[in-house]
Amino acid sequence: PVGAICARAPIKKVSEVSLAAAKRLSKVLNLSPNAIDDYVGGSESIGCYDIGPIVLATTSVKIETLRKHLAYYPPQSFFILSLEGKQIVDELAGFRP
Repeated sequence: PVGAICARAPIKKVSEVSLAAAKRLSKVLNLSPNAIDDYVGGSESIGCYDIGPIVLATTSVKIETLRKHLAYYPPQSFFILSLEGKQIVDELAGFRP
């Protein structure tokens, strides 16, 4: 973990997949079936995000900087922003709107 925003990707779809389907994707996920079992625990399904293209930030935005500008409390892999919040992150990270 970097402890900074270093890239972004749009979430195109949120879904749920069965444990069996996740295991069939183990090579694509670069996880062993046992690692998938460990991650899912006793559940028979797992949440899944279908994301668009990953865009690297021009400048990584460290947690301390995020906290100065937004209400941000890690650990979070992602967070939803208001339009104003998105504009702030775009400017800090050098993302093009």
